[in-house]
Amino acid sequence: MIESIEASKIYKGNLVANTTVFLFDSGTFFVAHTDNNSIRVGMNHLRSFDIPKSHALYDSLLSVTSESDAEFIFDSLMDMYR
Repeated sequence: MIESIEASKIYKGNLVANTTVFLFDSGTFFVAHTDNNSIRVGMNHLRSFDIPKSHALYDSLLSVTSESDAEFIFDSLMDMYR
């Protein structure tokens, strides 16, 4: 029941996943697992995207090891979803 869910997990009527484990964090860009089995990629304090396992970029996000990789994927998502 929606009333029993913490208000902090609700955003515009949708449930918001919690970040569980950071895979990469440069201080500017990050990639992290969430508690709904997606991967979150984002720019700190600006915007993030939750990517489900079915998305073409999911596997690429699992292998991010540098800020330039994280930034490239983030920028690609910004271009796709503006």
